Amino acid sequence: MSEVYQTLGKSPKNQVHSKVKSVIVERKSMKKILYTIFALLCGIAIILILHKYNEPPAIEIKATTATISITQPKKVVWLNIFVHGTFGAILGFLSLNNVLKDDVRGTAYRDANKGMRDDAYFFQTQPILKRGLLPIIPSFNIASTDKKILAAYPITKAFDEFLKTTPLNNEEQCYYTFGWSGLISQNCRRFEAVRLFNELQEEITALKKQNIEPKIRIMAHSHGGNLCLNLAAIVPILNTKTFNVFHKYSLEEQADDSIKQMLSVIKTLPPKEQALLEQGQKRFDYVPTEKNFSIDELILLGTPIQQETELFLFSPIFKKIYNVYSTQDSIQQLDWISTKNTASKQRVDAALLARMTKPTDQRIVQIKIMYERQVVMTPEGSQRIITTEKTHPASFFDSLLGSRPSSKDPSHKELWSLSWAAEEYSNKSLQSFLSPLPTIVIMPLILTMLKKHPSLLDVDFNLTPTNNKIALLATKHNDELALDSSIIEASFLEDIKKQITLWETQDISARQNFKMMYQHLKNHK
Repeated sequence: MSEVYQTLGKSPKNQVHSKVKSVIVERKSMKKILYTIFALLCGIAIILILHKYNEPPAIEIKATTATISITQPKKVVWLNIFVHGTFGAILGFLSLNNVLKDDVRGTAYRDANKGMRDDAYFFQTQPILKRGLLPIIPSFNIASTDKKILAAYPITKAFDEFLKTTPLNNEEQCYYTFGWSGLISQNCRRFEAVRLFNELQEEITALKKQNIEPKIRIMAHSHGGNLCLNLAAIVPILNTKTFNVFHKYSLEEQADDSIKQMLSVIKTLPPKEQALLEQGQKRFDYVPTEKNFSIDELILLGTPIQQETELFLFSPIFKKIYNVYSTQDSIQQLDWISTKNTASKQRVDAALLARMTKPTDQRIVQIKIMYERQVVMTPEGSQRIITTEKTHPASFFDSLLGSRPSSKDPSHKELWSLSWAAEEYSNKSLQSFLSPLPTIVIMPLILTMLKKHPSLLDVDFNLTPTNNKIALLATKHNDELALDSSIIEASFLEDIKKQITLWETQDISARQNFKMMYQHLKNHK
């Protein structure tokens, strides 16, 4: 073993001394490290103590001091709701006596209508889905509906695309359809108005819980507009502590009578707690409770103006109403069945407007829609629209059969529904450049221009193509000198029309429609 150590140049004794010396050195180094750490900790403690004594004295906050919390601002979201009009109206003649009495319960008309209303065949050309308030994600992609042709999707998408070109797009948009029976009946429209009121109020309440401030824009076609006007009959009833039929709800006799008719509907309904036990749409058939109800914008397209609901146009629950019509629309004026009038009207009477509104009231706007009227330049360089063009509105039966008169102005159907050339036009020269798109999709352009001219309350709009562009010109009603105009690229419109053609259906002719109606009528005999 000693040989080994000698070989290494170290004896056993020297090795022990070396180890002891190493241990002593290590202990001295550790002490230095510990002293250094201790000194640093002492220095930090001294700094903290000095900082503490230099601080101003703390203010004692008592338990009763109010707490200030910083909340996020509410997010504004527009709810765009599409409400369709009368559905399967021609079948009403099968139960005409009951329709005239405004009681269609148990009739062949009502039974056939119920079957048709759930048949997706009738959803192929207009923004209509099943009953109730249904959220919808606009789309040009037919795969989004499992290749089912449901026109609500591309029509709302086209509307949204036009909206994106305007300042209206500064706030978020959501889309819905509201489906109802579509029966020709004042009482049915009142009943459905209660459903819309309750369903919409529940949606508003749910959104507010998410810190969303909803704004409501309802776009309604034909008698869907009268359904929406009936919303104004509900609030006066809720503002009384008792549902008293002898109460005077309005100084206007006709309005008072219509509100009492609504009261007779509401009195048949259960309280909300009981209705919530029901399934489907019946869960919304309850006595409304929310008094603070309002609609930011109500857009009526081809709505028959009738004495039963006309005065509701002036209700404060509607912050803004746009009455959109076309002189080419014959259907709008033909309903003498569900009104006490001999016929319905296209416009609100000027005398009634003068009596019911103040000069500063800008809530009601009347809008006439024209397509492709001639535009000329005046010597002063202004644009002039030739509005004296003679038009020949289609008759009731012409409209039902899909035939076209001489003018390109939109028909009752074209205000709201897709119109395919094979279905609508025997003479293609009468096909509007906007076809197959309905008027409703360009409403964002019209709303934008009207917001620039808030005092323009009776206006004519002409939409016409010119030099690879589309010009929208506004004039005062029955005037010819353009007050304002906006331009969109023709390529933008053509791209939307190209997307829409993916949703074209092959057989939606008047003949096929009658065939489908007859089938549902047979099924419910």
